[in-house]
Amino acid sequence: MPTNNTKNTVGKKSRGNSPTSMRYKLHQAEILLNVTKTIAAFETLDEVLMALVEVTTSELNADRGTIFMNDAETSELYSRTAMCNLTREIRVLNTDGIAGHVFTS
Repeated sequence: MPTNNTKNTVGKKSRGNSPTSMRYKLHQAEILLNVTKTIAAFETLDEVLMALVEVTTSELNADRGTIFMNDAETSELYSRTAMCNLTREIRVLNTDGIAGHVFTS
């Protein structure tokens, strides 16, 4: 009896030993190395988070990015850092909006 071993590959990078796959894996390793070197140079959590936002937005070709952290006492997500030197804090319930959905799922 035949078995169906196919997997949904929509939106996923190719795997295996093809030249494209190897270039992708090399690029991922370079990013990881660069992030590790960059983060090791910082002394505060805010500096590390800002560096992570910068790397992530650059790799995703995004205009901006924000890291949300969960405040367990208030059940809110809050931003510790954002692009463009945003100095105010953003707070939303940890079940609201896209950020809440991502957090709860």
